[in-house]
Amino acid sequence: MFHSKINAIKADGAKKLIWIPILMVLVVSVAIPGVIQMIVGLVLSSQEGQLITLASVVQMALTFFATLFVLLAVAKIKTKDLGFTKNASKDISKGLLYGFGAISVVALVLVVLGAVNMSFNFRFGSIPTIILAIVMFGFQGPLEELVYRSYLMPHFGKQLGMVKGILLSSVFFTLIHALNPGIGFMPIVNLFLASLVFSLIYYLTESFWLVGAAHAVWNFSQGIIYGSLVSGNPIKESIFTATPVKGMDFISGGSFGFEGGIITSLLGIILMVLLISAIKKKNRAYTRA
Repeated sequence: MFHSKINAIKADGAKKLIWIPILMVLVVSVAIPGVIQMIVGLVLSSQEGQLITLASVVQMALTFFATLFVLLAVAKIKTKDLGFTKNASKDISKGLLYGFGAISVVALVLVVLGAVNMSFNFRFGSIPTIILAIVMFGFQGPLEELVYRSYLMPHFGKQLGMVKGILLSSVFFTLIHALNPGIGFMPIVNLFLASLVFSLIYYLTESFWLVGAAHAVWNFSQGIIYGSLVSGNPIKESIFTATPVKGMDFISGGSFGFEGGIITSLLGIILMVLLISAIKKKNRAYTRA
């Protein structure tokens, strides 16, 4: 049960369970990436306006491992306490399936409703970028899950209770994305809903691998396969291109991408209901046992 993640945290009190974790979010979200970007920039150059480059991939990978090291050192816990379960391959496979299935449902509904025009965009020259994207998103999604689900959520939960812990960690997840291009009311709502969904997945499965893989493939598929903007960030090299239809931004997400539309909101609400039901069922089974 998830209480094992909370019990692994030996710290107590608001200072160590709330304020230090908030400080660590700033450190791993701003300071560490900034330093690594400067160092990598001395060796590899980044192309203006390009989200996926060799430099950005190296930066993301180094940021992930640096963040993992820092969080383990500060929290004084082990990797298993962050959800690094032994059955990694099985959990990753499940996460990839769930994440791809979820974003594919959104894409299909948007096409059926006529909210986006989907066109084939693949070129063989895009293959190197797609390979880089696999690696980059393979670190980017899990990095966010490491910070907000594996680290922040149980710390907040120990001090405030799990419901408030999930809500507050989701607020910080949303705030850190608030400066993304194309941000608005619906994108903010959906970012918060997405964080709640990922939080419930982690609470239910206790697996970093599963929730990290689901987050990674959601972003990868949204940008590289379906050609939507990813949280307002454009990706030029994609297999398909999803062009929002004028006047249907409320449905399609417009300049923010799929994550800014009402279809994603509805999917998030449905997933939350299903996950809460599964959590209650798991808790009942644990109580009877």
